[in-house]
Amino acid sequence: MTRRPPTSRRNHCGATSNKEGPILGALPTQGRTRRRSTAAAFAAASVVAASLWVAPAAQAGTTCGGWAPSAGEVRATASRPGSFNVVTIRVNFRFTPEEIQALRCTGSSAFEVDVNNLDLGLRGGLKSWKSNLPGSYLDTEGFDDADERVLTVGSQTLSSIEADVDYYTEITLTEVDTSLASRTNIVLNFQRGSWASLVKPVEAAACARGARSDPAWCVFADETVKMLDRGLDRVRLDLNRGYATTEARAWGTSRRTALSAGQMLYPGERIESPGGAVELVMQNDGNLVEVVAGRPVWASGTGQPGSVVLMQGDGNVVVVAPGNKPVWSTGTAGGPGSALLLQDDRNLVVYAPGNRPVWANGAVNA
Repeated sequence: MTRRPPTSRRNHCGATSNKEGPILGALPTQGRTRRRSTAAAFAAASVVAASLWVAPAAQAGTTCGGWAPSAGEVRATASRPGSFNVVTIRVNFRFTPEEIQALRCTGSSAFEVDVNNLDLGLRGGLKSWKSNLPGSYLDTEGFDDADERVLTVGSQTLSSIEADVDYYTEITLTEVDTSLASRTNIVLNFQRGSWASLVKPVEAAACARGARSDPAWCVFADETVKMLDRGLDRVRLDLNRGYATTEARAWGTSRRTALSAGQMLYPGERIESPGGAVELVMQNDGNLVEVVAGRPVWASGTGQPGSVVLMQGDGNVVVVAPGNKPVWSTGTAGGPGSALLLQDDRNLVVYAPGNRPVWANGAVNA
């Protein structure tokens, strides 16, 4: 995002100062770094923005109430498969109905998740990304401040974000130079923004000037919530190790009852039944275990430390061991859009679209 003009430098929604200022690309290119737009593409986007909507002045967050997600986790994983580092940073979060109401009340049209690397240990590297946010996009980092690198994924359709949905953003950097640092520090920010007001000469000029190289200049920041200020400690991730290292920080309380396509459980993570009495835990020893009142009632029978469980986009639930080695699955591939649910009756079920069960572990009343 760009600060509201006048500005002296590029900023993601005021991430480094109390000034606010551009956010969002016109069209996302999911799965890879967003392409730089041509002047013609920007001109077309400007026509659409001018003819459809000029954003109202966003209301102050204090007027509408707290809008930042009050529960979630930021997790960073680093490995060194060769002469370079591979780093993945994933943010899981969900909004309460009250937070969604406040977010829409503000008048903003875009929402972003900023992962800030403060000491530049992650400078460089090829980048890929994914997210289940509606209208998701990868923001530019071409004008980040000299003392930080901001990795940002956002939604250009804030009005489509819903309460009680498990959202995530994930950015992976490969071929990160191993000579940069042995450790990196990561902090999390959330921000909201709006399309530039084309009736305001200063904003219109900033949009026209910057968007020839990146239309992210055409959305301006309204407010930033810095999670460090709210007590969420920075993630300190070791680099240049011959093995995978993972660090995570969580905030608030959020009961996850399902895994949707693309979501996973890392070692130590869990989902719970809606009533909270049943848990499915991805243990540190690599075993996926269903637990009731501290008693295991079902297990995947896997046992390779560092494994994760993934709800694949094709509908298959897979336990993946280090080295990207599948060691267990539900065998439900071929059902895109499926989800894994843990029920209060202790049954762990894969539901295909249409609420059709296609697999269950049979742990009912176990």
